[in-house]
Parts: sequence; C-alpha cells; structure tokens
Amino acid sequence: MRRVTAIIVLLVVTGFSGTAWGTPCGDVNGDGHVDIADLAYLTVLVGTNGLGEPPPPNPIDADVDGRAGLTIGDLVALTDWIFAWPQGPALQCTQAEDYTFATATADSVFFPRMLTVPEGVDTVIMPIITTFEPSTQGVFLSYVKKGPGTVNFASSKMTWTGLSGQNLWHFDNTNNWPPTYDTISIEVVSMEMPNTNFSGKHSFGSLVYLRTAPGTGSIMPTLVNWTPVLRPSVEKNGDLFVPVVQYYDFAFPPETLKVSLGSMSFDAVAGYLAPDSFVVNFTSSGLPISFEMTGTEPWITIMDTGAVGFRTPSKVVIKADATEVGIGNYTGQIQFTNLSPSAPTTIGAIDVSLSVRAPNKYPFGDLDCDGIVDISDLTKIIDNLFISLTPLTPCQP
Repeated sequence: MRRVTAIIVLLVVTGFSGTAWGTPCGDVNGDGHVDIADLAYLTVLVGTNGLGEPPPPNPIDADVDGRAGLTIGDLVALTDWIFAWPQGPALQCTQAEDYTFATATADSVFFPRMLTVPEGVDTVIMPIITTFEPSTQGVFLSYVKKGPGTVNFASSKMTWTGLSGQNLWHFDNTNNWPPTYDTISIEVVSMEMPNTNFSGKHSFGSLVYLRTAPGTGSIMPTLVNWTPVLRPSVEKNGDLFVPVVQYYDFAFPPETLKVSLGSMSFDAVAGYLAPDSFVVNFTSSGLPISFEMTGTEPWITIMDTGAVGFRTPSKVVIKADATEVGIGNYTGQIQFTNLSPSAPTTIGAIDVSLSVRAPNKYPFGDLDCDGIVDISDLTKIIDNLFISLTPLTPCQP
C-alpha cells in the first residue's frame, strides 16, 4: 500500500515538471482541457507579470503564441482559438522567436479631463479614447487613478463598452488591488483583451463623475502607469508596443434647446384677455441653457420672465391679450434670443395665432365697431363731422 502511494506522488510531481503529464497546449490551469477558465487564468498571469496568481502547473502549456514569454500575444492567441474554435488559429507552445518591445508613438490612449464644469450639471460621463494604426489588436492597459483630481466632483465608477462581444476584465477600488500600492485612492486598474483588430478610433470605456458641491467645477484625473506590476501594451505587426498615454480636454457636445410646442392658437373677445393659456416646456439633455423670449406682436404675453430670462429646464406660460386688439384674425411668433451657451433650437420659433370676435355689447365710444375704443374711433368721428358728413350707425351686437 505504501509503495502504490509513493508511485502516485511521483507521477504528480513529475507532471508538474512538464515532462510526463500530457496536458494540451493552452491548458493553463492544468485541468486537462482548454477553455475559458484557462483564458481567465492567463489574463491575470499576464496582467500582473505573475504576481496575481500562482504559477501555472505547466508553464510550457501557457505560452501559446509561438514566442517566448507570457505576454499579451498569448492572450490574443488563446482568445482567437477559444472564440473561433474549431476554425481558430492553432496554438503553438513551441517558441520559435522572441518579442521585441518599443513605444508605439503613433498609437495612443487618451484619458479625459474637463477644466470647467458649469453649474447645473450633476453627472459627467467622459469616454476613454484609443487611436491605433492598422494591425493592432489585444489592447492591454494598466493604469490607476490616485487623488481626487476634481473640484466639486468625485469619481463614481468606470463603465465599459465591450468590443465584438468579448469580456473586459477590470479591478476597481472595491477590490483593494494591487495591495502593494501605497494609497487608498485606487479607482481603476483595467484590462481589455478581445480578439478584435483595434485599427482606428474607439471608445471602450468611460469615467463617471458625480457632483459633490455646488458651483463651477473641474475634473482632471491623475493617472499612474503601474508599469512594474501591470504592463500596458498592444500587439501590432507581430510585436508588442507600449501605447502613448495622453490627456484630451473633454467638452460637452453641442447642446440643443428643446421646445415642447411649435404653435398655439387663441380665441378671445375684443377688449378682453383670452381665457386660455399654454405651457411650453424648455429642456436640454445635458448642459443647462439660459435664454430669453420675445413676442413679435404686442398681444402675445409671456408670463414670469423674471429679471434674467429663463434657464432649462423651465416651464413658461403664454397668454394672449385682446384688450387693445380689434375684431379679426392675427398671427405672430415667439422667438428665442440670447442663448447661453450658444445652441440651436428644435424649432425656429413658436407660431401664435389669435382670433378675436365681437363682444355681446360694444363699449361706449366704439364708433368703428371693432369691439374696442381706440384712436381709430376718433378718426371715425372726425370723418363723420368734417368730411363725409354722414350719420353714425350704431354697432349691432
């Protein structure tokens, strides 16, 4: 019995050495077959330069791209094989050559900053942008953010946009990882490893910030390249390159003043206010817009204008005043002016119409029978007394 046990132990130890255990190429975790678990294991091994996980049982079977060393090239090769199986490129655990490393000056990762965040904005979502030349794939990033780097805002989370349905692996401050980092302000350590070619411009993730205090603010992340532990790189043209990391100044996209009504019609009795009113909603999707409104006709009444106009979101009451408007049909517009910041509007202006009918009893002094007493009545009596000399005809109700 003891002899059998000794033989079993000898076989296991020999298997760990990689000389007698017949595991397939790509079996990183040593369970006898190649699957997504091996990809997850290899991801952490490559991402931490071997510090995040114990070494694989058989290191030879983890180096699958035909080049020496566990690198992002192995991640790309194993991802291609797993997700394109059985047509994926064959894994190669016999290393034929080595990678070379260089700074890819034409390939960049842009992290956002926003120097001025106006009041009224409570949430800011800023994309991380990559720009790569052709034949770039397997992007691998390893950056942490330290310190607040903000005024009146705080980092909330990082959101991800998966490319080609592949998974994104990332750590945040809830994981307290890596434990050797000497501050408690780790916010993002990220990695991206799809098998998609990254040629061109992409946004695969966004930083999200929430307001913590009123007033104009700023968001300027302080990024640290965790090179000794997490090596950032891309695979391009058969070799590995370190992308250039830059900041870009994020700005809100051109905002639009959104107007809920494009037209309105009033009915009124001559000499009186129209009984109805309309409420117009003004909104903007992100950045608040200050604006003013003017009516092209004096009978258009804009309520509650305040001392400095309006600011989105707002509701504005519109009325019509026929106290000085005679019987008839009238048209006018409400126009938008002094937009700050300058922005287009969903409609050019609000069209307004007013239909004025005769009163049940014409007011005393209404000689021209238009329903109101104004200067035209004086013109009528002068004409009657000195020009036409015709008698005045009473207005009919």
